[in-house]
Amino acid sequence: MLNNWIVLKKIDAAKHAILFYGTLNENSYFQLKNYFNNHIIQNCKIKTLPSVFGHKKIDPGSKLLISTFTNKIKGNILDLGTGSGIISILLADISNKINLTLTDINLISLFLCKINLFHHRIKGNILPSNLYSNINKQFDVIICNPPIHRDLKMSLKTIINMIQQSANYLKTKGELRFVTNRFLSFDRILNDTFNKYTILKRNNHFKVYQAII
Repeated sequence: MLNNWIVLKKIDAAKHAILFYGTLNENSYFQLKNYFNNHIIQNCKIKTLPSVFGHKKIDPGSKLLISTFTNKIKGNILDLGTGSGIISILLADISNKINLTLTDINLISLFLCKINLFHHRIKGNILPSNLYSNINKQFDVIICNPPIHRDLKMSLKTIINMIQQSANYLKTKGELRFVTNRFLSFDRILNDTFNKYTILKRNNHFKVYQAII
């Protein structure tokens, strides 16, 4: 990213950091358009930006979750941690009987959502929210591709909170649908929170849970 303006030299390195030095050779001008990536999935173009999940490529877990969508999904939908909005956009492409709410803690993600929804002429309520922190109503379906890492370490705290608190934000017979790594099991937590649950689909790396309140 800096090659056009600075020649960098490595000064020192530690366990988790590298120190570089360089002198600015000419003025730099920031142009946002130079940092967009475009991905195509099921004839839908999705724009992404650095710092947003799935920037370099479409996440295979998201692809598996999207592959479970049918036009039977309807009503008010909450897309938690939406990223670029890809999951909601593909759902809206399959079902036109939905009202979307998309949330993320990353403001760049929310900016991207506005761009991608506008490009596809999809309506949606876009909110900044840390999980359910800014949610004050109930939904028919909650969809999510939750993170299992915090910084460089594995952490299941977010996904556990997402499952346990979801019952407060789902209508009667409401559904939580999320994708996670195949080697992880949330059966006990789902059994404690929901009336029934199942694994809708799985491959060698991921699986999609469906839980009904």
